[in-house]
Amino acid sequence: MLTISEMLKRGIFVILFLTGIVCLRSQELSHQVLVPLASTWHGDLYHISQSVGEPVVQYLPGEQWDMTQGFQQPSMVYELTIKPQGNGIKVYPNPVNDHLKLEMFGDLQVEYHITIFTIDGTIYLRKSYQCDPHYWRNEVIDFRNYKRGLYFVRVESTPERISRIFKIEKM
Repeated sequence: MLTISEMLKRGIFVILFLTGIVCLRSQELSHQVLVPLASTWHGDLYHISQSVGEPVVQYLPGEQWDMTQGFQQPSMVYELTIKPQGNGIKVYPNPVNDHLKLEMFGDLQVEYHITIFTIDGTIYLRKSYQCDPHYWRNEVIDFRNYKRGLYFVRVESTPERISRIFKIEKM
């Protein structure tokens, strides 16, 4: 016959055992590992580092590469993007702090002429971008050395398909 003390010990053991099983099932993560060893890679625009045995929490397949994301990059977000339809240009973000992005897309060969100027007519940048047929091009303009204020971005394309002016605020 079991004593009360032995019954309490067995009861506590059963409760701890069941709690452990529930906790093991509470987190459903992939068993993939980002890399088997720690390493870093440096490029002109990118710095990538991995840690030993870091589990993959996000996966993005590409045509010539596969991108994975683990816990060490909480501020990075990978998105599978689709080329915009039609012909055009997007200028963002607004307001801008450090970098202004130009996203140019279309089906016909185009040359874009970009001019950044202020309300008093001072020109800060003139640049042209040649785009081949079926293009989707992203360019970045460094705005870190620009003063706070209001800027205008004039976009003209040759042959004359697009002519727009974007108002951009530098914070």
